[in-house]
Amino acid sequence: MNTSERILMQLKMRGPQTAQALAAQLDLTSMGVRRHLESALEKGLVGYEDSGGKVERPVRRWGLSQAGQARYPDRHAELTVDLIGQVQMLFALRHACARTFAVRSSTCLRACWTRQ
Repeated sequence: MNTSERILMQLKMRGPQTAQALAAQLDLTSMGVRRHLESALEKGLVGYEDSGGKVERPVRRWGLSQAGQARYPDRHAELTVDLIGQVQMLFALRHACARTFAVRSSTCLRACWTRQ
């Protein structure tokens, strides 16, 4: 994965961040990250929002645009359905095992009592 993709992936996974924060996470320089972000901005993959008080220097937080988000398919619904299916199978298996154990125990107990 190239540097630009790594930056976009961090924005996808962690949400809007400053260039400094991205640089620290990816072991890059802030200037290098800014260049990649400016390139991604020209391609419409990211956007930014400046914030800050009257005295403070504005802080620029970069985030993925809709086009940037579209590069990463949202598979949450598929994952949720898969997890529900697996949980249902697990509990069905547990129930089947418990039922088998109960029937087997009952059979063994009856056999022990009838011998006596």
